[in-house]
Parts: sequence; C-alpha cells; structure tokens
Amino acid sequence: MSQFENFKKDILLYYEEELAKGTLPEPLMMPTPAGLRDYALALSASEMTLDDHRVFKTFFDLEKKYDSLSEAIDRSDRDRLIPVQRFLMRTTISPREGVVKLAAILVDYPNRPFRIDAEARKITSPTEPPAEPIVGEPSVGIPRNKKIYLLILVGAVVVLGIALALNLANPPKSCMVWTGERYEKVDCTVKLASGNPIIPLDEDKLAHFQKIMRTDTLTRWSAGKIWYAQINRKVEFYTEAGTHPVKTDRGLRLATEYMIHKYAGRNSTTPTKGE
Repeated sequence: MSQFENFKKDILLYYEEELAKGTLPEPLMMPTPAGLRDYALALSASEMTLDDHRVFKTFFDLEKKYDSLSEAIDRSDRDRLIPVQRFLMRTTISPREGVVKLAAILVDYPNRPFRIDAEARKITSPTEPPAEPIVGEPSVGIPRNKKIYLLILVGAVVVLGIALALNLANPPKSCMVWTGERYEKVDCTVKLASGNPIIPLDEDKLAHFQKIMRTDTLTRWSAGKIWYAQINRKVEFYTEAGTHPVKTDRGLRLATEYMIHKYAGRNSTTPTKGE
C-alpha cells in the first residue's frame, strides 16, 4: 500500500474515532456540502499554518482570481465540497489528492501535511552484471544488448500505433448526457435527438446523480438528504446536489420536510419513465 493510501486510511480512522467520541464540531457530525463549506469559511478566519493555507487556496481558488481566501470560499459552489463529504462517509473509491488534504484539515488530523518519506523518493535499480562475451560473435555491428533494446523499441512503437488507430476508430466516451433518469456516457461528438446538453464526463455525477422516479416512497426521513427543483409547475426530486440536468441555469435546493410532505409521499403522483 502506498504512503498516500495509508494517509487516506489514517484520516478516516481518526475521523471515525473522533466521531464516536462526539468531540467533532457539528458540521462534521453529519457532513453536508453546505455545512463543510461554512466550516471551511470559519476555519479560514482563524490562524492557519502555511501548509493548510496553501491547501485551502489551491482547493477553493484554482483560478487565483480572488483577493482573499475567505472570499474564494464564500463564493465557491457548495458542490465543490461533495467529494469531501463522500470521502468522509466512505462512499467514494479514489478521491483526488486535494480532497483528501482538505479533509485532513477539516477534521484536524494531527499528522498532516502529507509528506513523502525520503526513503520513498529513492529509485533503486539492480546492478546488471557485465554481459559475457559470446564465443564466435563478431566484434562489428550492433551489440547484443542494443539489438534487444531496438527490438523492444520497435515493438512498443507498433503497439502504440495500433492503440492509436483503435482509439481513432472508437473514440473514448469522455462526455455524458442526461437520459431523463440518470447520466450516461456518450461520445463528445455525437448528436442526440433528445436535444439534452452533452457535458464533460463527471464520474461522481455519473455514479450518484439520479432523478427520484418513485417519489411516493419518500418520507420525512428523506428531508435534508435529497434535492428538488420546480420545473413547469412540477416538483422533481434528485439524489444529489447540483444544477438541474436540463434547465442548467436552475440550481437544486435541499428538500425540507414541508416540500416532501406537500409534493411527495402520499401526495405524490409517480411519473412514468422518461416523463
């Protein structure tokens, strides 16, 4: 296991131990993107180490367009904190390095910042014994070890060429489109009859963002865990925060118990697929 994998594991173990003790700040007891952003904003106003400040600045102000860290956090979209929430709740497999480092600061993990040990930086390679002379081999021409190197090089070029040709023939699906219930991967150059916008691939949204089709199954316990938007006088519920998948200028709102009672549960009219 790599040092960074150990770092991630230790952060989660520390977080869960503190969670069990009940010593964590309220925004970390049941983390939400909005709560984590507000907590990060509060931390930015306190005294921070240079390393912590650098992690915050990189995470919240990649474009370097804000005069202060607090302004960058305050103006950031709360969706930016969704990967941090998922990391702490163990619902993501491979979080980005910046997500892990920010989580370490939020939970006040003591063994930060992450550093690669000096031993891990050393690149060692076995010493090759000198090649034994081959009886009867002429001393002119390409040496044996260079011949092997050239053969490997030519083979690599051939494999690369084949891979490139296959890639051009079958371009990777690095975009996605809304199907009415969830996102699906598509080729970025495809034209769809639905007219739904084709957007860059987001693995998190692809895996987790869905429209809740059976709204009659929602209860008051769903409040604070799902999101909604009112489109054409109809209320739609979704599993994750973000913008509406079709009306992309409309942001989703956190569903309250009132909204679920009024528009879901027993008062729901379950739509048909694709509606």
